[in-house]
Order: sequence, then structure tokens, then C-alpha cells
Amino acid sequence: MSSKDNLQLSQQEQQRYLRQTQLSSFGESGQLRLKQSKILIIGLGGLGCPAAQYLTAAGIGEITLVDEDHVSLSNLQRQILFSEPDIGKNKSQAAKEKLQTNNSDVKIIAFPHKLNPHNAHQLIKRSDLVLDCTDNFHSRYLINDICAHYNKPWVYASVLGFEGQVALIKPEHSCFRCLYPELAETPNCNQAGVLGVVPGIVANMQALLAIDYLAHINANGVSSNSNRLQIIHGLNSRSINLFKSNDCELCSGEKNYLDYASGYQDYEQLIENIPEEQKISWADFEKLPAENTVLIDVRSKAEHLAFNRGGMNIPLEDLSKSLQIETDKNYVFYCQSGQRAAIALLDGRTISEKENLKNNDVYYIHENLSIP
Repeated sequence: MSSKDNLQLSQQEQQRYLRQTQLSSFGESGQLRLKQSKILIIGLGGLGCPAAQYLTAAGIGEITLVDEDHVSLSNLQRQILFSEPDIGKNKSQAAKEKLQTNNSDVKIIAFPHKLNPHNAHQLIKRSDLVLDCTDNFHSRYLINDICAHYNKPWVYASVLGFEGQVALIKPEHSCFRCLYPELAETPNCNQAGVLGVVPGIVANMQALLAIDYLAHINANGVSSNSNRLQIIHGLNSRSINLFKSNDCELCSGEKNYLDYASGYQDYEQLIENIPEEQKISWADFEKLPAENTVLIDVRSKAEHLAFNRGGMNIPLEDLSKSLQIETDKNYVFYCQSGQRAAIALLDGRTISEKENLKNNDVYYIHENLSIP
């Protein structure tokens, strides 16, 4: 698309977006602003799927989709952009295919990789707005700090169970560290569950905040893009205003993203130093002596009852207080993707070392559980 094409709406675009441009507070000028905008969506899960659909339909000029994960059956309960034939496909690439058929005028870019400190700069720098559709604090701090570095606005959102939060964060007003100064190790949807419709509600609010900000909507003289945190619990909601914290070292300029580098690490970095021989496959597990091997599923009780490969069930959050390690036993942890099992390995190894049980071998199964 040439720069000249970006300065006006085509006849097809005028017809497609008629219901938006009819709004007096939106008009063709608002639609042109959307057409000229570039959005970065990080995460194509329960939040990213609906947000990407509505923003594509709304006519954002360019949307970059970031996700290294692959579609699984358990995703379909809330990640409504995908269907059964997409199982096994990379989420960003599968999403691009679906979205492009919905609106061929929008440029969709699939980035099938994990956001990290190396690629975050390039991705965020070239975007006008970032949507955080991730499920962990490590990624949110990274997004926050790089956005602060480039003075880029971003839309934070999170969901868990029946609850959700969403806010447009503009660095000149406040940042995520003002709201959450310290890393919070909270469970994600895979661990604690989520009602499928909740991320849809929150994602639509993300999309609305994005459109409001980019199109400069000012309906009835009131803008919805000031820094406010919307908190949703079922059918109830409330909001709180966000302000710069006097103690926030990022907002004050005392620190920048380089000072927080260690906080961007997630479980993948934490397990880098685990010896390769402790990361085993299901085939390797079958070769261990059954009489002194203990298999432990560290998922929730509901997940274990729905589908499992045997063994006892000790949810990850209960492991440190419930696991009783016996000498001369092998302990093998598993979950759906290997993430919780890797963390369990670290816990199990710590317990073993603390109790001076030197003859224990601790493993985790890094392969997907392949839930049917």
C-alpha cells in the first residue's frame, strides 16, 4: 500500500466501514487514523483471538501477531479464532490465515516466536500501540519497560477464573510497575482455569480502548482512554484511576529496562541449567524401573480426572508441602506442556537436597501430554 493510498479511503473501505464512519465522534477521519495505524498483539490466546478479530474488522492498517505456541484442543473453549482443523498449527500463522479472509485490506504479519528482550525492541518500536494478551508477569514487565523506553502506549489485560482486568497504559501518566511494583507469581489459566466468555469480554474492552485511542474518539466530550484500570468480576465491574507512583523507579527515570533484565526471565530461562538427562520423553519414562519410579501429575485435580497418563496427582501449588520423597526412588513430573513439570522438578530437587536424600533421581517430561 502506497503512502498516497493511506491518505484516503477506497470505495470498498467506505462501504465496509460505513457504520463506523456514520458516528459523529468517529467519522472518516477516525477511520483514516485506524488505517494509518500499526498494532502489535502479543499472545493469541483467549484475549488475543477476539481482540485481533475486532481490530481486523475495524480496519487497523497493520497488525503484527506474536505467539510461538501451537493450537491444542483445550484452547478451543475460549480461543474462538481457531477450530479443530487448526490443532497443531502455530497460533500466529493460523490466526493470520483466518483474519486475512475477514479483511484483505488489513496487512497481517505473523511472528511465530516468543517475545524476548532481543526482539521486543524492534517489534514495539515500529508499533503505534501494543496489546498485552499474554498470561504472565514476566512478559508484561518486558512490554511495560520497552514501551516506557520508546514512550509507546499499551493495553494491559489479564483474566483468571471469573475475573478480568484491563487498562490503557500511557507512559507519561503511569506504568505497570506503579500498579504492580514487584513480580507476582500468580497462576495462569492453564493452572487455575477460566470461564471461556470472560477473556472474550476483556478482549473486547481491549479492542475498544485501542480503537478509542487510535481514532481519537471523544463521544459526548468524554474520552475513555485515560489511565483507568477496569476490574471485571462476572457481571459486575468497577474501575480505579492509575497514577504515577512516587516510588516507581522506572517512571522517575532512576532505572530503565536494562536494570530489570533479570525480571524478564520465565521458566524457560530458569531451567536452562537443568542437566539434559533430567529432561526426558514419555519413551524414556517407560524405560525407568517401575518398582522404584514415582510418576506425579502436577496439574489440577480437574485436569487429572479429565485425562492423565497415570501416577499420583499433586497440583504444583501443593507440591512443596505435600510431596514426601523417599530414598532410592526416581521421581518423574508431568503436566500438559512441560511448563509446570519443569518448575516441579526444581521444587523436587530442592526438597531432595534439603532432606539429604542423595540417591534420588528427579526428572520432568518435556513432551506435550497430547490430550485427545
